[in-house]
Amino acid sequence: MAASCASAASITLVGEGRPQAAIILQPGASEPLAEAVEEIRSLTRRASGAELPLAEEAPEGTIAIHIGRTPAVEALVVDLGGLDADGFVIEFPDPQTIVILGPSDWGTEFGIYEFLERYLGVRWLVPGESGTYVPEMATITVPDEPVREEPAFFSRKYFGLRHPGQQLWARRNRLHSRVEFHHQLYILFPPSEMQEHPEFFPIHDGERFFPTADHYNSGWQPCLTAPGIVDVAVERICRFFDEQPEAESYSLGVTDSGGHCQCENCRALDPGRKNMVNRDHLTDRYLTWANAVVEGVLEKHPDKWFGFLAYSEIFEPPDRVKMHPRLIPYMTYDRMQWIDPEARAAAEELTRRWAEAASTVGWYDYIYGAAYLVPRLYPHAMGEYYRFAAENGVRGHTAEAYPNFGEGPKLYVSLKLQWDPYQ
Repeated sequence: MAASCASAASITLVGEGRPQAAIILQPGASEPLAEAVEEIRSLTRRASGAELPLAEEAPEGTIAIHIGRTPAVEALVVDLGGLDADGFVIEFPDPQTIVILGPSDWGTEFGIYEFLERYLGVRWLVPGESGTYVPEMATITVPDEPVREEPAFFSRKYFGLRHPGQQLWARRNRLHSRVEFHHQLYILFPPSEMQEHPEFFPIHDGERFFPTADHYNSGWQPCLTAPGIVDVAVERICRFFDEQPEAESYSLGVTDSGGHCQCENCRALDPGRKNMVNRDHLTDRYLTWANAVVEGVLEKHPDKWFGFLAYSEIFEPPDRVKMHPRLIPYMTYDRMQWIDPEARAAAEELTRRWAEAASTVGWYDYIYGAAYLVPRLYPHAMGEYYRFAAENGVRGHTAEAYPNFGEGPKLYVSLKLQWDPYQ
């Protein structure tokens, strides 16, 4: 592939099986970034038989491939302005120099994978050696045309990748979750630590419900109007960010399977109607609490985000409450249903409503393979709904994947479309 892409202005990395370039890695590189550099070396060797050396400086007359912020790159003016943290540039400051750089190690790492795909023709179609395509080429040349990329969806997550090999494969295809949003309230208010606050637990059928254990993770929600419950949530979340300052977000996701409080104060915040999935519409009560929590946390940690599940009783946007711009709803829906025109129209309209209510929207999908007896393939529908998402305020994506790789490169296609739905 690289040879076919070569033009008059190109740089030769390997000529007839002989290395003509060296790799210079930034000092103090993270372990994943160092491993990605080894991927360049191993796949170049596999493609051409040539071993690209790792060096502090490239020997005289050798092409220097700078990975990250090496001293030489720090002396250059590389424009990363406005680039997402997962984005990257591949630049050619002079005929002897290639720079792969992102605003973060994640971005630089993804630049490495783009380099391998774009110039060596590498593809990671499914996990494992059998799913890795590396074309043979005795000569590897790179056109000196600058590359600048960033993802269409800034957070990309799969549930169900259970083995390290599957996780590495997904990372090579640029999977990177940056927003927490999943079931969390049972963790935020563990019964063992809330003995002094029985009022934090919900009223069910006229009586106070107490979960029997901290891992009791379904069928109940805290009483969101209980006195002091906002203050306790703010204190606990601030402690989390104090201990993990690198964390970008915190989940305010409801506990699974309903069980919302039925007290008068909570019910007073509800519009008193059913939502699209025939559940009580409780988004206003939830966001009244969530807004207050976010305001409190941002006073100490002003750069954080807060994801939550737009799910079940919170399936629709609020009727009356204005959502804090640092809250990100993740809309739960199996979008294979978009093959039905009526289902698609309803889901598109719901996305528009959430995008109007929220500054940023996430999608939560169900693209299972393993649970089905026959392949469930719909790449063209995927392309259509990812493009719709990119054009209608959706910036995060997650899916319950639990793959059956007998379906072929289904998840590969999904990940590629999450990076660029127009390819």
